[in-house]
Amino acid sequence: MEKRRVYQTIKKGLVLTIVTGTIAPPVFLIVKKTFNDQLERLYQHFTPVRVAFNFSDLYNQEVADELIELINQKATTTSFINLDKQELCNTIKEKYPIVNHIEWSFNSDRTLQVIIKGLVPKLVINNKYILTQSRSLFALHWFKDFDLENSLHITLDNKLISEQVSQKLYAFLTTLSSQIHSEFMVEYNDPSQIFLFPKKDNPQYHILVDEKSITDHAKLKFAHTAFEQYMHDHFNKTKTKPFVAIDARFKDRVIIKKLKGAKGGGKHEKKNACRSLHSN
Repeated sequence: MEKRRVYQTIKKGLVLTIVTGTIAPPVFLIVKKTFNDQLERLYQHFTPVRVAFNFSDLYNQEVADELIELINQKATTTSFINLDKQELCNTIKEKYPIVNHIEWSFNSDRTLQVIIKGLVPKLVINNKYILTQSRSLFALHWFKDFDLENSLHITLDNKLISEQVSQKLYAFLTTLSSQIHSEFMVEYNDPSQIFLFPKKDNPQYHILVDEKSITDHAKLKFAHTAFEQYMHDHFNKTKTKPFVAIDARFKDRVIIKKLKGAKGGGKHEKKNACRSLHSN
């Protein structure tokens, strides 16, 4: 009797195994196909049918057009899920270093929204470069559509020209007052030697300042008054007016010196004529 029960148990197990082995593969295939179909529909749903672009602080239409073409090629041929956005960002930044940031969002109407932000230009340097928010200097061709004429300009000594200016120099250059920019052309050699050239026709003087005295607007105003008084006292009756250097780096005075030759930013040979004026 016991043997019969064991035999029946084994028989049932074999039947179950055979049935399971017969049914399981087709069921697995059906489940797999269903899963793949659903996954394909999901990928298809997240594959953009259009890409909308928004650009900010990107002053180069050629670069913008190339970015539109590149991203359209990549984004419309794969799902938003599978799109390696970080790798694409890295590729774009390597090829177009003026791109600062890219944002992606996928809308319910299957529109991929792409926001591309460029590096913000701060100053035009030596009429050759653009200083950006990253402290990097870029050749002008990267900013073809930037309004150079109405931008802030500064001349830097060539020894300071590099791919990226120091944090200290960047802070100084980008915090110069609008009054300085509106009244003077600025030539920066080092922290203790900055030349200011008045923005007027044929200016007859420049002012030598440092990073501290350049913020003293009262002294700069006095320097102009001192220049006019100096010219009146010494050259009122002469037809040819000399070029004059005004040193405003001292605490309570400016020093006026006549330079030999024409205007040239402090590199001319100095004559002995020298006058010290107090500003208070």
